[in-house]
Amino acid sequence: RFHSPSGLTFDSDDDVVYIADQRNHIIRKVAIGESWAEEKEVTNVTTLAGRVGVYGHVDGKKSAAKFWNPVDIIHDGDNNMYVSERHGNVIRRISTLKGEVTTVAGSGGFGMRDGSSKDAAFGSPSGLAMHPSRAVLCVADMANHCVRSIYMQRVQSLDDNDDSSDNDGGDDGDERYW
Repeated sequence: RFHSPSGLTFDSDDDVVYIADQRNHIIRKVAIGESWAEEKEVTNVTTLAGRVGVYGHVDGKKSAAKFWNPVDIIHDGDNNMYVSERHGNVIRRISTLKGEVTTVAGSGGFGMRDGSSKDAAFGSPSGLAMHPSRAVLCVADMANHCVRSIYMQRVQSLDDNDDSSDNDGGDDGDERYW
């Protein structure tokens, strides 16, 4: 049973959908094949990585890996998926071939720090987007009110220097915070 499913992505063949099952702290796999087109009930839901109800930050294979509120998931067009963890404050990669989970960016601590992927800090990373070249992964860093990029094992904040709009109703010039 799902518990707060949030992010969804298809594999490159469009016959498997992967789901970030946030409150179960796992990544689900649903092999849909032709079942949606044929209006059949989809019953083949499996766990790709993590263990139901067990949260934490552990890299490893399949059920040995632990997630903490995985919120979004994207497929890179090859054999990898990327997952943002809202409470784990990290970005993880899952090999769809091996089920191996590795941390791509984030120290696991809550904060706002650019730099090397392993030393960077996020504040509730949420939405993910992959550049078509697959070289840049962008992350919506929710609690830090910014967008971050991961490129060449470095994390960098994307600046919003546009002062033409005032999102907080004030005139303090700092649009990043409300």
